Amino acid sequence: MATSSEKLARELRGPGLVEIIFSVVLSLLLGVVLGAAHLVFKPVEKKTEKELASAQPAMASLLYRSVQFVEGTNAGGADWRTKQQAFVSGTPGGITFSEGELNTLIATLVPPPKPAAPPAPAAPAKSAAPAEKAKEPKPAVPAFTAAQLAPGVINFRVRDGVLQAATAGSVNYAGLEIAPLVQMRGGFAKGADGLVFQPTEFYIGSLPAHKIPGLPAWLLNKMLAAQKGMPEDLKTAWQKLGSITIEGDALRLSPP
Repeated sequence: MATSSEKLARELRGPGLVEIIFSVVLSLLLGVVLGAAHLVFKPVEKKTEKELASAQPAMASLLYRSVQFVEGTNAGGADWRTKQQAFVSGTPGGITFSEGELNTLIATLVPPPKPAAPPAPAAPAKSAAPAEKAKEPKPAVPAFTAAQLAPGVINFRVRDGVLQAATAGSVNYAGLEIAPLVQMRGGFAKGADGLVFQPTEFYIGSLPAHKIPGLPAWLLNKMLAAQKGMPEDLKTAWQKLGSITIEGDALRLSPP
């Protein structure tokens, strides 16, 4: 136990070098965590194709590039079922899926979750004190979405040789359901289990996760592992693919 003279000497001497370094490191880590959380929960600016084409880069955007989201179309996806059957049967020459066909197909394979049914009204509890009113249930807190894309929906956009996949994530923070927009852009490459998507850009909200080494691959594996309901015939056909190329606004799947 420190004596009064030792305590006085410590107060006169001030904090030691180790304490100063520890405080600085802790402050830096806290700042990084708070900054990352701010970017994750920061709403993403949604634009249409027309707005994106006509937008003029302002000086502010040159200094700070805001994260934008352009939703892929669902139009023109009438032939998705025929092409799905041709893909499974291994049609020679390959199959080309348009952006609309991809979004129509994924909506049937991975449908968005249905909203939870409202709870049934509780029966009035019998109590010895009839004057006491039963507590009313608290209203459900709506999910916060960082862009206009419903949680659970997967949306594809194909432009200029790049595939964009976007979905609203699911995070529970202090009892509040948060749904930050997750955007991935990139192409395909050979992996251990066949062709795999390799994002060159990976945004969680406005946070550029692709700038953190190893984080995009880890997050993508977690997202793929969480997906359920993919038919086995599609998985088998995918593993047999020879190449996937992006041609304009379409995805071409070719056999070996």
